[in-house]
Amino acid sequence: MNISFLIFLLAFILPTHALFWSSVSEGNLGIFYSFGSLTQQTFLPGLYFRAPWPITAASQVNIRPQTDQIHKVLCGTTDGLNLIFEQVDVGNTLSADNVL
Repeated sequence: MNISFLIFLLAFILPTHALFWSSVSEGNLGIFYSFGSLTQQTFLPGLYFRAPWPITAASQVNIRPQTDQIHKVLCGTTDGLNLIFEQVDVGNTLSADNVL
């Protein structure tokens, strides 16, 4: 193969080809912005063809179960007693229907 052909391939074709594909990872939903405005469609994990960056931008939203920890939670009772919980774990999951 000609070296100039390889340089052309690496310099022009591969970077522009990568601009037209978006992938959504497992455990995420994909959302696309068209001309800066959020589209009304979500995308399941996979590979998607899209317009290049100035026209369309892609983002991913995590929908896996998550656990958040809160430390040193102060609670008061009606009789004036104060309780301190050292750690509280809060589990949450974003429903796929509520992503938009």
